[in-house]
Amino acid sequence: MAKAITKIVTEEVTVTKKVPRVTLDLSIEEARSLRSALRQVSGSPEDTYRKYTDAVEEALLDAGVMVFVNRFHGVVHAQRIDD
Repeated sequence: MAKAITKIVTEEVTVTKKVPRVTLDLSIEEARSLRSALRQVSGSPEDTYRKYTDAVEEALLDAGVMVFVNRFHGVVHAQRIDD
């Protein structure tokens, strides 16, 4: 009877996922207002919708949108998300 030979091969696999994107065309005042509102979202950036609002705010900051005066009073509490 022939002896079976077992060979274990490990390889790295990269998965590409298409994600829909949205591009907004905002005036500077609209962008500042949006960034001001996003700064008021509370909750964990790991398991609430804040992880998305933080990403949008970061993109606005990278685009040079500065907020000097907070236009909103209070805090928006982000709901938990179930992935």
